[in-house]
Amino acid sequence: MRRRVFELIWQSHKAVTAAEIMGKLGNKQPPITYRALEFLVEHGFIRKVSTLNAYVGCLEPAKNMGQLLICSDCHNVIELKLPHSTSQMIHAADESGFRVNEMYVEILGQCNQCV
Repeated sequence: MRRRVFELIWQSHKAVTAAEIMGKLGNKQPPITYRALEFLVEHGFIRKVSTLNAYVGCLEPAKNMGQLLICSDCHNVIELKLPHSTSQMIHAADESGFRVNEMYVEILGQCNQCV
């Protein structure tokens, strides 16, 4: 089930909701799908896009940092790798006495196909 859920998410660059995944699976047991999603997120294979309550494939599973550009029209998601800005935010958090475990910046807008 984990493999199939992973494959369905990676088939598109658009964010995919749990309901869409279950629809494609013909799944009558939502807890199994949600457990698979939790496992894949926990191990860094996919990312949860909180703004859309949906999921996308992760380009760098080992990293728990990143910036996501999210098209509010078509739900296309682009993962950016801007280590300089990430390190600046982590440094600012450290100076405030805050330890960062994970950090995802979600930027909403319109992709070039929806403008």
